[in-house]
Amino acid sequence: MAPVRAFPQGPQRQLPKTVAPFLNETVLSYVARLAHANHLATAQLRRYVAGTAHGHPHPDWLAVAAGHPERVLRARLRGFAANERTYLNQTTSFRPLCRLCMARRGIHEPVYCTLAPHITACQRHQLWIGPLAHTLDDQKCLHHQPRVLAAARIHTQLVRRHGAAEVQSTVRQVRHFLSYWANAEQLAINPFEDNSLSASIAVYPDLIEIAATLAIHRQQIAQHPTRRRIAWPQLLLQKINERTGHAHTDITPIEQWVHNQRLTAAIAGSAIRQFKIRALSQT
Repeated sequence: MAPVRAFPQGPQRQLPKTVAPFLNETVLSYVARLAHANHLATAQLRRYVAGTAHGHPHPDWLAVAAGHPERVLRARLRGFAANERTYLNQTTSFRPLCRLCMARRGIHEPVYCTLAPHITACQRHQLWIGPLAHTLDDQKCLHHQPRVLAAARIHTQLVRRHGAAEVQSTVRQVRHFLSYWANAEQLAINPFEDNSLSASIAVYPDLIEIAATLAIHRQQIAQHPTRRRIAWPQLLLQKINERTGHAHTDITPIEQWVHNQRLTAAIAGSAIRQFKIRALSQT
């Protein structure tokens, strides 16, 4: 008796129309665009490539339906793995790419990708695509905001020079600076108490200008802990005011930052010395 073959599961042929996956595009964004191109409801296509309308697409099933090799989809799309899905659900790092850039390619649906924090503006079309830009309507025009566009360029340069992790850490520290000054100087509005998109865009230039000032001088401060011990906080405050056009006077948050840089450098230096001593003792 011939063995009974299992009934094939999943798509058996490619859909009439396919779409190209963008690097770091979310799986659900890609499925939605593929459904739109084939005049299908998104839930209908998800059922086709996941087995249920609310299931997670199987990479091999989606590859058949989309007409792209599975390895290409795995390399470009984010959200196949369970840990990636958890990350995407817990963060707002995925945002739509510039709507005008996509329109030039004939794409008029949102293309949601996991974008790095320093990707905040489309310089070609002068649109905000940074934090809180969760929809195409959130991509605000920056034609009359040259400081925001300049800050976006500086942000990218900082990441290239110092690395994403270091820049992101510095930006978080600058948020503390600005929040501290808003309270100490009794400003009418703390820029970080307003979670609106407009407030996020408005504070962005100061955030990056101050981060750039700290990044430029961090190594000098860390390498020369005994020189200009008193002058550094005041000097940094002066440079920050020059770059931002503000007149902050309280050096407290800068003093704390300088202290932390020196402490971190001292701990790292001690660890290196101990490593060298152990290495020499073993030779």
